[in-house]
Amino acid sequence: MQSACIFCIGICQTDSQLGKIIKRGGHVNTQTNYIFLYLISALSLGLVSSTSYAAKLEAAGSNSESKGASTPVNSKTRQQTKNTKLRSSKMSKAKVSQVRSRLDYYKVQRKDFLAAERAFKKKKIGEYKRLLANLRDYPLYPHLVHTDYSKRLKKLSNKQIENFIKKYGEVPIVRQLRFKWLAILAKKNMWRKFKNNYVTTTNTKFRCLYKAALYRTGQKKKALENMSSLWLTHKSLPKQCNFIINKWRRKGGLSRKLVWDRIELTFRKRAYRRARSLAKYLPKKERHWLTTWYQVYRKPQRLTQKKLLRSKNPIALKIITTGMIRMSRSKPDQAGKLWSSKISRKAFSPKQTAAIKRSIGLVYSYRRDAKANVWLSQIPNELADKQVKLWRVRSALAQENWQQVLTWINKLSAADQAETRWQYWRARALEASGQKRKAKRVYQKAAKSRSFEGFLAADRLKIPYTFENKSLFYPEDQLLRIESIIGITRARELYFLGRIKQARREWYYSIKNFSEKELKMAAVIAHRWGWYSHVISTLGKSTFRDDLTLRFPIAHKSTVIRQSTKTQVNPAWAMAVIRRESAFAPDARSHAGARGLMQLMPRTARFVARKMKTRVHRTSHLYRPNLNIRLGMNYLRMKLNTFKEHKVLATAAYNAGGHRVKKWLPKNKPKSADIWIETIPFTETRDYCRNVMAYMTIYEQRMGLTPQKISDRLPPIHTRSSQ
Repeated sequence: MQSACIFCIGICQTDSQLGKIIKRGGHVNTQTNYIFLYLISALSLGLVSSTSYAAKLEAAGSNSESKGASTPVNSKTRQQTKNTKLRSSKMSKAKVSQVRSRLDYYKVQRKDFLAAERAFKKKKIGEYKRLLANLRDYPLYPHLVHTDYSKRLKKLSNKQIENFIKKYGEVPIVRQLRFKWLAILAKKNMWRKFKNNYVTTTNTKFRCLYKAALYRTGQKKKALENMSSLWLTHKSLPKQCNFIINKWRRKGGLSRKLVWDRIELTFRKRAYRRARSLAKYLPKKERHWLTTWYQVYRKPQRLTQKKLLRSKNPIALKIITTGMIRMSRSKPDQAGKLWSSKISRKAFSPKQTAAIKRSIGLVYSYRRDAKANVWLSQIPNELADKQVKLWRVRSALAQENWQQVLTWINKLSAADQAETRWQYWRARALEASGQKRKAKRVYQKAAKSRSFEGFLAADRLKIPYTFENKSLFYPEDQLLRIESIIGITRARELYFLGRIKQARREWYYSIKNFSEKELKMAAVIAHRWGWYSHVISTLGKSTFRDDLTLRFPIAHKSTVIRQSTKTQVNPAWAMAVIRRESAFAPDARSHAGARGLMQLMPRTARFVARKMKTRVHRTSHLYRPNLNIRLGMNYLRMKLNTFKEHKVLATAAYNAGGHRVKKWLPKNKPKSADIWIETIPFTETRDYCRNVMAYMTIYEQRMGLTPQKISDRLPPIHTRSSQ
């Protein structure tokens, strides 16, 4: 047997010899073929025992996909069973060598793969087919065929596409092909074939088309089930939903309440212009309320209209609630006065009252205004969400009202109270209240954690930090067993070919059902490849956090050290910023458009480059690690200069911008840095500062530097006038 490659999701692609064996096997269903392929392949490598063959074959026959079903029956269970047995068996030294040779041989096949791609692109079909024939056992074989099929999808027969999807349907790129084909089937009104080949998706367009397919093939009741989940969205529904929405509406499924619920949702999500398009679904006598809602949302001062305030219609109360929340975001004082003078006497529900007080209270909290506690304390604890509960604590911290800090921490959920973060603040409050013995006990518990607050607690106790570095180690055969799973090998090949986006899809699809141990082994494998971002993200899916070598890689060290000498920026700080910004993914790009290792916005990068008397010729160059680090560390130096070497302020400014940090500075008197960090109004920046400060300490330890006390990095935050 030349080779065998095992699919993680239960379909096995083997060499041509195995294909011939199956062809001689007679008339068995397709799924049985795949299971049989899997077993022969696995047996040849010694990955499963021969005694499991009958059970596998029996399971394939009894659980085969029924005619007309949209998804395979118990596919997840079968997949997990296969993977568990595959990864739990032992592998002999000979088999280890065999699998390693197979993986090494892929290096040779990569060249043929690239040559086949070039031949296809240049339309050298003869050469392409010759190369393709030699790549049938290469993990990326379906990617090549997909490229061909996607170019001439409309010209292929349905049978060709169905066979390809049946064989490789679990490959993420083939899933894309499936939906392109489904769109063609829908245009041709081939609804039965559409229904039989549909798989579950979150894509609204295809969910609607599937329901239309069910309706058009006689399954009307099933088609109209759970339509409210499609309807209740703040987004516009695609035109493909019109058919099934109209059928649902004519059957009486679209109630007046559901229409108003969606309108309320769109206003809550600030999609107020989209809300106006829903007027056609309302009775004509109620459409004026939608116009009023829109007007109040645009100009909240219109809340004072007598007609609106006098109305007892429940919709009027929703409009007033939306308007009050909208007004409070920019003018909390005005919203508070309006509530006290005119609005509070309305018959609001407890939830509506809590929503209004929540909005006013949170805005005051973000501004570190003492009025925050007045409003947030009026919300019953059972109606207070997590954000309200945490900001009660933060508002008390901002005022350094330590008794209130303790009171509100006690109102947090048990899970939140157990977090190191809130243990630290409980200890701080106890210490400030004179209860030093109790504070010491809580500090001791918090200091066991390797975190920002854990390090601060250790500093309070004047004890060493807890790093708890525990390296993961697994036998070679176990690691190879994971690495030879077909989805992982596809990710591996794509990664080494520089197809990072596709590699990422394959990787996440392959590990989605991994156990805790398998996730840890996968992280070790990704670390071997140098794919540090996926080491970090994969371990993040597990509960294990103690291998610092894996979680805090020291990549691009020479570049960081060189730029550290030039910019006088702490190299551990730069590493911490990279770890927090991109997790060492050179191709990282944020929703806002920040790029590369240190997540630089193109405009910022060009600004820094001008200061350095150099140029960024193309935005895509920001994905180059050396350039990105060079610009990023110079930007850190600029922030340090702006904020007089204060690392906390410079870190916050790197994330949120210097103009915002200046607005957050205390007005009257200096503030303790730990309190200032915890009361930053932006969740992202608040956690960013905490993490970077902690990561800097970890990187100092990892890089052989002397870890500085984290408390020494937190000098008081001085007032705006002193900056």
